[in-house]
Amino acid sequence: LPTASILDFYMGGTPGLGADDTASLSRAVAETCLCALDLPKGEYIINNPSGGVAVENYSGKIGGRGKLRFANPTNTGISWNYCHGLHLAEFRSEYIDARTTRNGATMIVVRFCNDVQIDAMTLRNGNAAALLTLECANMEIGRICMDGFKANGLMVVNAAGLTIGQLIARNVEDGALELSCFDGKSVITDCSDITVGSINVKNADIGLLINSARRVNVGVCKIDRTRYNGIQIIQDLNTTTAQWPDDISIGNSVITNVGAI
Repeated sequence: LPTASILDFYMGGTPGLGADDTASLSRAVAETCLCALDLPKGEYIINNPSGGVAVENYSGKIGGRGKLRFANPTNTGISWNYCHGLHLAEFRSEYIDARTTRNGATMIVVRFCNDVQIDAMTLRNGNAAALLTLECANMEIGRICMDGFKANGLMVVNAAGLTIGQLIARNVEDGALELSCFDGKSVITDCSDITVGSINVKNADIGLLINSARRVNVGVCKIDRTRYNGIQIIQDLNTTTAQWPDDISIGNSVITNVGAI
């Protein structure tokens, strides 16, 4: 892919040194479809009072040694919608303020996308979930690390084909990894065909939550210190009455200190 840098699209301020970079990032993403967009070393501040950054119909690669820092913990940080061929590489982000009260502001949302690849994503500190994927197909996550969230670590709602190499979660509420089916979705109607290499969780409400997902294969689980269950497989009637969990395989697991939080 042709390569560009966010620095090529700067709209004032000093790049990577704490200015409000919302407009520059939005412009860079809008003008680099089918390119590789580099975020050089530095901190890029997203400080949009009315919301974070919303991206639609993007195809390309974004990543680098820079870090996205979101100033408003009551807003979603960045959402990717209707994207095909999205690749996030070495993608790091966090909310600036300390987490306080749980709300609906998921840090990263990937919605109605297909052929998505994520390599080495690190997410830190938020009042809701770290990463939500909603009705996505053919998604591959190589390695994801999450620390300090008031809701889920990675929440997957209605997926068709998802591979996760390694998931590491610390200090999250709800499920560190939740795989859930929701009725009434129009694009993907179930949550199925999911492969997870390894899960390493410490300090979570639930380590692994499988809600009416099907054809799920999980390799190694290491789960320490949960508020409730280490692993929970259920049909949650609040989300689905049409589907139930089936064809679930979980490999070697070590679960310790259940109920210790």
